[in-house]
This record gives sequence, C-alpha cells and structure tokens, in this order.
Amino acid sequence: MRRVYGPDLMLEVCQWSETSGCRHFFYGGAPGVAEALRDRLTARFPKLAVVGCLHATVPATEPGGAGPVAGDGAHRAAGCFLGRL
Repeated sequence: MRRVYGPDLMLEVCQWSETSGCRHFFYGGAPGVAEALRDRLTARFPKLAVVGCLHATVPATEPGGAGPVAGDGAHRAAGCFLGRL
C-alpha cells in the first residue's frame, strides 16, 4: 500500500465525476477558499456537478441541531472535499 496525495485523488475523482454524475460539496478553511476551489475545478472539468460551498468559519451546528450545511446542498452531494488555509 502506498500513500495517495489528497490533491491528486481529488483531481482523479473530479475527472471521473464528469461522466459518473457524482455531485460534490466543498468545505473550505476561510471565506472564499471553497468558492475559489469550485471555480478552478469547474473551469478544468466543465461537467463537474457542485451542489454547494461553505467556509469553516460558519459554526458546525446551529441552536436546535441541523447546522448550516444541511441547507447548503451538502445533503445532495456524493462527496465532500475539505480544505484549509
């Protein structure tokens, strides 16, 4: 078994997703990080389906439970990529 470099895996998954219909959600470390990643990847993979983005400065949960991610499309994604600054 060998180590797989995360960004290489992400590019392979995004390329595969163009034909598989797999949808993705991007969760970034700071405001704008996830959106910038989405923009770069959709420019490289025009058929990539992205259902949402969120930055890590948004609290993980809201009072009462569900958290903001539930309303941002994450529930429709087959994969979620996490990034940080």
